[in-house]
Amino acid sequence: MERFALQALSIPAQKAARICDSIAEAVIATSRMMPPYIREHPEFGETGNRMLAIWQEGVDAFAKTASRGDLT
Repeated sequence: MERFALQALSIPAQKAARICDSIAEAVIATSRMMPPYIREHPEFGETGNRMLAIWQEGVDAFAKTASRGDLT
């Protein structure tokens, strides 16, 4: 994502890093709200759990690529 921002959008490196960090933080914050929602809405359970798994994969991949360590 950061590489895309740098190459395709010509965003300065520091700004691209801040944007990517903000996105990762938002995904993490939202993922913390999901389990209670899933408990209250069992019909959303399968979809919600799939979303959580995909979001975690994305955050993990970003952390590896950006050499930022664990973002969770």
